Amino acid sequence: MFCPNPTIVCIGQAVIDYRFTVDQIPSRAEKYKASSFQALPGGMAAGAAIAAARLGARVVLVSRVGSDSTADTLLAFLANEGIDSQFIERVEGCHTAVSSICIDPHGERQVVHAPTEAFHRGHPIDVEQLPLANALLVDPRWPEASYAALQWARRHSIPSLLDADIAPREVITRLMPLVDWAVFSSHGLAHLFPGLSENAQLLAAQSLGARHVAVTRGQAGVQWLDNLEQQQIAAVPVEVVDTTGAGDVFHGALAFALAASKLQSARRLLEFANAIAGDKVCKGLGSLGAPYARQVQAAIQQLNTSQ
Repeated sequence: MFCPNPTIVCIGQAVIDYRFTVDQIPSRAEKYKASSFQALPGGMAAGAAIAAARLGARVVLVSRVGSDSTADTLLAFLANEGIDSQFIERVEGCHTAVSSICIDPHGERQVVHAPTEAFHRGHPIDVEQLPLANALLVDPRWPEASYAALQWARRHSIPSLLDADIAPREVITRLMPLVDWAVFSSHGLAHLFPGLSENAQLLAAQSLGARHVAVTRGQAGVQWLDNLEQQQIAAVPVEVVDTTGAGDVFHGALAFALAASKLQSARRLLEFANAIAGDKVCKGLGSLGAPYARQVQAAIQQLNTSQ
């Protein structure tokens, strides 16, 4: 069964990225000149929301932002993407989260992030107000809301996905038993299990309780466990322009696949997300480099076919 316009709830971080294109990543305390500058939407949940919306989903984003002009800019971007932002609270006296990102000619980047107090000072999430969805995506930046939403998803048999980037160990270990899918970045997995081999890291992550665990490794592709045996998908061979937001787009595409197609194998779902993220990295614009459904019809059609 395939649903081309599923409903997805995304909970977590929404950011404005201040992006500087530079000849080399800054490494010393001196002045660097950027060849270009952009202010674009980012953040784990927001980036995934943009990717899922462009693929055809109805996306509800739940987050907390400040009462500043940065929030005006962010909300305008989200509205332009057709994302439902009725559950984004603007918290008085807080600034919106921002990141400074330097991107070199190879598409690699350096990120400096300034988080917001809005998650702590805003109202807690009321999951009973959320629309019943075809999939839930959470990130670890708002752990209380993510935990409550994962419990809600289990009660309603809604497939869930955790974007498991670098986060405190206690946050990840609390969320994992409630998650259907946990997809780590390579840095996030290594941070959680330092000193272990890549395969041992995956096995250790699986032991925390998620039903499916995978890790994205950039040019090394995607790895996951199938009956405790490591499986792999190669990275899409493209000319990399910008890796910023690639993980967020991967998660948004996987959330779309989980929501739209109930009968696919782990490999088929991850291949779809891998293809969408590969399309994104050969473009600029961070998460706004995510493709629209019309641009990836072949991948969507493959997702639509039975195994």
